[in-house]
Amino acid sequence: MVGAVSDEPEFSKGPALRADGTLEGRVAPEASAPPPVDSSPEQPLELVTRPPPRPYVAPTAYRLEAPRRRWLPVVLVGFVVTGFAIAAAAMLFTPATAPRLPQVALPPAVRDALPELAGPPVVIMSEPSGATIRASTGVVGVTPWAGNNTFLTDTELTLTLPGYQPKKLVLPGAKEAHLSVKLERSRR
Repeated sequence: MVGAVSDEPEFSKGPALRADGTLEGRVAPEASAPPPVDSSPEQPLELVTRPPPRPYVAPTAYRLEAPRRRWLPVVLVGFVVTGFAIAAAAMLFTPATAPRLPQVALPPAVRDALPELAGPPVVIMSEPSGATIRASTGVVGVTPWAGNNTFLTDTELTLTLPGYQPKKLVLPGAKEAHLSVKLERSRR
């Protein structure tokens, strides 16, 4: 039947696949069967490997810059710690000395009045001598002792000597005084 027209569409005239895996119908002359797979054990299979993906790096315009002044707090803390160390060393290793007062030239009227301003004279004696005289403010001296009465109120003094009982006496404030004390041996 040459020249007969068929109602079947063009794509249905091609080969059809049967259930057993073979082709049925016409096969185009340019189409050929795929080459058989060689399953010989002599040729090992070769895997195609890709290199690992590189990590994503953002463009420079989008990257955050690290702060550039991270060293500043470290330097400031270093200066503060060094300053404290120098101050502590200066306090520990500087000898304690009394502050020096400036020498002032006094007018003759003030200079002549100084013994009166210092207070009336006081003499403290003890038998035996060598007793330490203590006030509430600290050690006054050792007997026999003579000086000015700089205490404005009545002041309690204690005389102590090793091997003797302590003796208390009262020094009248801002008055001339001559005190004599006999110390008693301590009982063992």
